[in-house]
Amino acid sequence: MENKLEVSYREWLENWLEEARAILTEAVFTSRITLIEGYWNFGKHIEGGVEEAEKKWSKKRAVFVKEAGYKFGKGERTFYYASQFYRKYPEKTKCSTQRPL
Repeated sequence: MENKLEVSYREWLENWLEEARAILTEAVFTSRITLIEGYWNFGKHIEGGVEEAEKKWSKKRAVFVKEAGYKFGKGERTFYYASQFYRKYPEKTKCSTQRPL
């Protein structure tokens, strides 16, 4: 038979672990939202760069993206996907912090 102190510790530990899981889950969720918002902002910045490069220097989108991607140290694909993300969702909406049950 377990003593009351051991039972109390196990109950406390289960509650502590539940809180720890909740903290980590929240951190992961928040980091993913932040990453999504970061790529949206990056796409917006790319679109602004494309517009300015076309207007001031007659640079085509493909040329700008290739040159900027090379200088930035990221591939054209990263620029392309961020740009497409922004173009598909031009209005930044607040992401829901509600998790599905």
